[in-house]
Amino acid sequence: MGLTVNSLEFRAVYRDTVTFGRFTVLMGSAAGDELSAVFDDNSSGGMTTVFTGFDPLFHADGGWVEIPLDQAHTFHGDAGLLIEIVYSGANHGHIYCGNSDAPNVRTLYSPDPESPGGTVLFVSPHLRLKGTATFSPDFSGTFPLTLIRLSL
Repeated sequence: MGLTVNSLEFRAVYRDTVTFGRFTVLMGSAAGDELSAVFDDNSSGGMTTVFTGFDPLFHADGGWVEIPLDQAHTFHGDAGLLIEIVYSGANHGHIYCGNSDAPNVRTLYSPDPESPGGTVLFVSPHLRLKGTATFSPDFSGTFPLTLIRLSL
């Protein structure tokens, strides 16, 4: 039972084309129900690198940017899903992820990809996960979802 994520999408609010020097996506299970300002305190059992790109070129045509994962990640729903996005070296354009104020959603942000901590924001990034879901016949309830460490 679970959700197997094959790609991640974010809604670009300022559309452009951009090349990043490095772009990495990691996924794992959250250690608790709330995000700590210290990045490593938020993961239960470590993070798995699901995408790494050097000099990836992203086009924001149509508003959504899709990142096909190098390695699928299966989320079983027994803890919150933690998604970490780290990028640096953006040049020749800008792509910003849209977000909405959300008092019950926490996003951890740092302008420094090497920083051990950041600022907890009460916003929900506009993200979509694509993949397949498998449930047992007696499943009922919800999947917890905890987002995100963004390091620029």
